[in-house]
Amino acid sequence: MLVYDDFAEHIAALHAADIDGDGDEDLFVALAAEIQLYAYEGSGHFTLRGRISIAQASAVLATDSDQDGDQDIAVASPAGLVWLENLDGAGDFGHEHGIASPGSWSAFLADLDGDDDEDVLASHATATVWYENTDGFGTFGPPRTIGEGASSSIRAADLDGDGDQDVVAIWQLDDQLCWFENRKGGGDFGPRNIIHTVAPNPVSIVVADLDVDGDPDLLSSFDDRYWSGAKPGCHLAWFENEDGRGSFAAERYFDPHPDWSARGTFAADLDGDDIDEILVAANWSTLHYPTPPTHGMIGWFDTGVSGGFASERAIAARIERLARAAAADLDGDGDQDVVSAPVCDGAVAWYERAPALAVSRNFGANPASFRARNGPALGGTSAAFVDLAGTNGRPTGHTYATLAGYASPLTFVLPGGQTLLIDPTDPGAEILGWPVGVGPVAEFRFPIPDDPSLAGLRLFTQAAHLGGVSPFALSNALDLTLGH
Repeated sequence: MLVYDDFAEHIAALHAADIDGDGDEDLFVALAAEIQLYAYEGSGHFTLRGRISIAQASAVLATDSDQDGDQDIAVASPAGLVWLENLDGAGDFGHEHGIASPGSWSAFLADLDGDDDEDVLASHATATVWYENTDGFGTFGPPRTIGEGASSSIRAADLDGDGDQDVVAIWQLDDQLCWFENRKGGGDFGPRNIIHTVAPNPVSIVVADLDVDGDPDLLSSFDDRYWSGAKPGCHLAWFENEDGRGSFAAERYFDPHPDWSARGTFAADLDGDDIDEILVAANWSTLHYPTPPTHGMIGWFDTGVSGGFASERAIAARIERLARAAAADLDGDGDQDVVSAPVCDGAVAWYERAPALAVSRNFGANPASFRARNGPALGGTSAAFVDLAGTNGRPTGHTYATLAGYASPLTFVLPGGQTLLIDPTDPGAEILGWPVGVGPVAEFRFPIPDDPSLAGLRLFTQAAHLGGVSPFALSNALDLTLGH
């Protein structure tokens, strides 16, 4: 679904936040000459809500700088590091409040001194610094140096498990992935701890519990256009926090697309299991294709599995001139959607998460014998079972089962009281045939294609108990929704 379909300018940054306080997330799009705010209006639609006259913004971050209960924004650009107050809680922004000048290359928000308000972490040309929100109401102090030298990507997280926010960064001059301990929790940072010298031109850092052991690990992605070694392609390197105290293991590479270049890597709970997955955006590699196609792709990887990551699941492909991506609950339905943006001359689009669902439906005397282990997830295998032995304490005496699926539901009571819950009257609507499973618990497994266009497809299924005794018996229905 489109946010806007005709951006002619370069898009430098995307950020989602609930700016108007209506429970769904709105979208900031940073262009060459200004920042545009698009408000979600429901039913999948965004409208242009306002413009902010800040050029070439490299980061737009939402924060309640003045603790009045609404989302203000901090903006990093070549002209300076500023914040703007959300005057009415509905997305009308006031004048710029200066934090620093000149501007910063990258920025991040975190409570670095443990006083329950958000400070600003920033990288300038000669140093990586932080600015204290001194009164909790948007008055920022002078720069406090973390390390000499610029960083191309910075984040804050409790890497050593002592309850305060440390800083992790990719150092610009030597492309070192490193971290700085927040000593005593007051924003006094120790020396640089080098984790690894990553490949040239790193794109981003992700901080997430990738192995689901309760501590934050690190993931770095980089763009192979500047990689002269033996590993061209869309590289991801992850570093396990082995002891939860900031001792990181050697890098483990995985290369989801050897012919692609990374455009961004993010952590978000994409499948609703309360565990962060990895979202990857990539374009065709100019190393492999001197005149590359103009399209890119977005996919995601499940974490916490044996070997580190599960197989990729596609979200979208053939995205024109892909440059940016992000995850956010754009429609306010409680799950993470995905938004993509082009370099220029293209559309900002968003992809609603369609959860994989299996919902039981029944009527009359039908035995409730049909169940699913999981919803039909794209790229996965859906498992369903028919219990012939004794559903609800009522054994049917049948020996095998079959099932069918159609595009439409039905409630039609047959002679004898059984109810047909799927509609077989349209032969063209048959989606699932009549496989047979043998009891006492008949099992059915179906591979689901990894095709994003199938997300949201609904399938109405019902089983029949057969053999052994007469007559047959119809089960409850399972209403399936293909999704992620």
